[in-house]
Amino acid sequence: MKTYVPSFSLRGKIKYSAQPPIIPCAFEFQLAVFFFFFFYLPLYQSSVPPSNSSFYSYYWRFRESRQVHAKAEERRKRGLEGERKRRQDKREKEKDREGERSYRSEPRASRHKEKKKREKKRKKRKEEKKKRQERERIAEESRGERR
Repeated sequence: MKTYVPSFSLRGKIKYSAQPPIIPCAFEFQLAVFFFFFFYLPLYQSSVPPSNSSFYSYYWRFRESRQVHAKAEERRKRGLEGERKRRQDKREKEKDREGERSYRSEPRASRHKEKKKREKKRKKRKEEKKKRQERERIAEESRGERR
């Protein structure tokens, strides 16, 4: 069964048609609803902390914690950079005082070579000491035998 919806023609006569009339503001209303749900509400919700009962509160808490962590991380990084800068300045001052390059500014290879040299000398000294002790022991034994 067809339903007839009355629509008014320009001349003022009642005209019946099978289609309902087009509401002039329907499109604008749809747009308004769309913007409300997809733009205004999310922005509003993200700026106002929700009550604990809502599902959105979980996301809110997660976001808050992420922001806090990010801020803390940035602060820590800045602190480290500051610390690094202070250490660098300290090193520079030491260099100026000494009038030469500081230990850390030397290339690693040369430091390594020096370390090797020191170890070699230490080994040599140890061996010489052992030989000397051995000679002294032998000398003592021979003295003991002579007597």
